[in-house]
This record gives sequence, C-alpha cells and structure tokens, in this order.
Amino acid sequence: AALPAAQNLFTYASHYRIAERFARDSILLSTLLSVPALIAVAALLG
Repeated sequence: AALPAAQNLFTYASHYRIAERFARDSILLSTLLSVPALIAVAALLG
C-alpha cells in the first residue's frame, strides 16, 4: 500500500489515448507521496 502507482497505468492510457495527463500526474503524485509512507513503514517495522 505504500508503493506508488504502477507504470502500467500510463502505458494503457497512452496506448488507448485516454487520460494520459491524468495518468502521468497520478503516477507522479503517488511516487512523491510514497517516499514518506515508505519511511514511516520502515520506521514502524524497525
């Protein structure tokens, strides 16, 4: 749950030419948000 969105999301969006910008932005946002989430999970699991 702490990992970013898969690259498949953008691959499918660009293949079918639907919501490419939305897919790109959601991948970027989930990648940026996954960094603190992964750090928090690592700290909790020690």
